[in-house]
Amino acid sequence: MGGYVSHDAWIEAAVQREMEPFWICDTDVVFFDKMHQPEAGVMMAGRHEPEFSEQWTRTRYMERLHTCVMYLDPSLVRQGMRECLCRFPKPWRATAEFPFVRQTFVPLAAAQRRSAEVLFYDTCAGLWHCLGGQPFSEEENGAFEHLHCATYVDCIDPRLPGVKELAAQHAAIYRDPQLARGLFGRQKLVYERCRTSEPILAGEEKGSCAV
Repeated sequence: MGGYVSHDAWIEAAVQREMEPFWICDTDVVFFDKMHQPEAGVMMAGRHEPEFSEQWTRTRYMERLHTCVMYLDPSLVRQGMRECLCRFPKPWRATAEFPFVRQTFVPLAAAQRRSAEVLFYDTCAGLWHCLGGQPFSEEENGAFEHLHCATYVDCIDPRLPGVKELAAQHAAIYRDPQLARGLFGRQKLVYERCRTSEPILAGEEKGSCAV
């Protein structure tokens, strides 16, 4: 396949064509221990990410298993997708787009909006909502840390609150990976703070929900 392929399209293609279970892993992950293969019958496993508001784009991220480190059994996933679609009558199940894997934005009417302009189903969020999955245990979450935005932090507007600090944190972890320990615990506090937060105002750093 030539040319650029987006992350969600790449995962979708792997789910569609692969026959054996596989792992996917972001490039901005630090491992401290081994990840163990889930038991037979598990179609998807990953780090649980709750629903939260992303303030700068005014987007509501829907709950999912994060794809930074994820296990997928494609045969079981495809079976689950077919069973899910069979709940809907024709012609809709044959023609409608169903965002199992692909990133999808869902606009909200003005009367329904809270802190978000749109709902955002990030990669594999549709699988989680339709089929479920197995969230990583505390031990599994402790085996690695994800350096959010590390591969593109230099592309983020440096005027946004926390961006310079985030880039500096990444640089320090590159020098000493052990400094990454504990990031997940702090990230959970960010999710909690951003669960019902209002959009951040320009230049206002208090209550920042940087992810």
